[in-house]
Amino acid sequence: MIGTCRLLLGGRLSRLGRLAVEPEERGRGVAGAILREADRVSLAQGAERIALHAQTYALALYERQGYLERGRRFMEEGIEHVAMEKVLA
Repeated sequence: MIGTCRLLLGGRLSRLGRLAVEPEERGRGVAGAILREADRVSLAQGAERIALHAQTYALALYERQGYLERGRRFMEEGIEHVAMEKVLA
C-alpha cells in the first residue's frame, strides 16, 4: 500500500480525512488519484459535496483537485489547517 484516506459518507456531504501517501511515492500523482476515487465513490453514494480539513502546506494539492477554502485557518494537532470543500459534478 502506498496511499490511503478515510471517507465518511453521510447523505449529501462526504467527509474526507487522513489522506496519506508514503514519502517516497509523493509527487507521483498518488494523492490526486486517491482524491478522484473519493469523488467517484461519494457521487455513487449520492453526495453532492466533499469537505475536509487540509494541512496548509498541502493547499495546492487540494486546490488542483477543485477544493476551495472555507473559513479561517486553525490549529489541529499542532499543525495549521483550513477547512476546504468541493462541489461534486
